[in-house]
Amino acid sequence: EEYLKILQQAVNLGDISLWKVLLIMAILPGFCEEFFTRGYLMRSFRKYGMWPAIVVSGMLFGIMHLDPFRLLPAALLGVYMGWLFWRTGSIWAPMLAHALNNAMAVLLERYLVDSPLAGVIIRGETFAWWLYIVSAVVVTALLWLFRRLVSPPPDEASGQA
Repeated sequence: EEYLKILQQAVNLGDISLWKVLLIMAILPGFCEEFFTRGYLMRSFRKYGMWPAIVVSGMLFGIMHLDPFRLLPAALLGVYMGWLFWRTGSIWAPMLAHALNNAMAVLLERYLVDSPLAGVIIRGETFAWWLYIVSAVVVTALLWLFRRLVSPPPDEASGQA
């Protein structure tokens, strides 16, 4: 309970204007963290293959956030960002996705804190079981669509990053 209050205060940042909060909590971390984890770390592990580089950089991304409660979700997000970087061949795709993810958290905390969805995400209230299935189907469909729209990198067959 106390942890959630601290997290909410960090995202809200009181009376600071929304654009400043988005700059501090979404845009800058999206660019800086992705530049380091995908631009430097993932490339450093490329010699071990594409998937080891993606997984190791994703795990380090999770650890880098220094939050045991968000370690697994951040690591999974890091693996997704690594795959996105590899798949598009551009650092800009994970930077944008990371910034959008953080911006959604800021906006959710700022404007939807009393909504039922925020109750589930922020306060850990019960989430209807069928929404997990719907969420999994939607995410799978979006990933499938993304895979169809973005051409694979030239070295996909070799499995190298």
